[in-house]
Amino acid sequence: MTCVPALRLQMSILAVLVAILVSGCGGAHSRYTSHLERGKQYLAQENLDKAGVEFRNALQIEPKDADALYFNGRVAELRRNMREAAGLYQAAIDSRPDFELARASLGKLLVLVGATKRALETIEPGLTQHPNNADLLAVRAVVRQSNEG
Repeated sequence: MTCVPALRLQMSILAVLVAILVSGCGGAHSRYTSHLERGKQYLAQENLDKAGVEFRNALQIEPKDADALYFNGRVAELRRNMREAAGLYQAAIDSRPDFELARASLGKLLVLVGATKRALETIEPGLTQHPNNADLLAVRAVVRQSNEG
């Protein structure tokens, strides 16, 4: 009979530990979301310094998150750091292959540096899934125009 109370105590302790672990994960995601949202607000205000800090903080919490990678890329692009922006956009695509906004952004950068073939290779998978996406279609149109002219 003494085994049943001990077993109940162990199960209670285990339940408390699981609850603590789950709440800790929720806290991290909540902080991630908060940094991402503040970063978007700063980006809309064109405050690149504060936006960059918030997006980097989000990326520290969730290092492979496509949205955090993409928005860090936007800040890099607006700061005219095209190499860094391209790397971040590519990482966002690697993290989420159907991320059409990251594909379009990378495609635009590639067109700007004259890598039109690579730009098409980047956007084509996005156009297959989203054939009416205006950003992807615009990149394809610019590539076709530059190849004709």
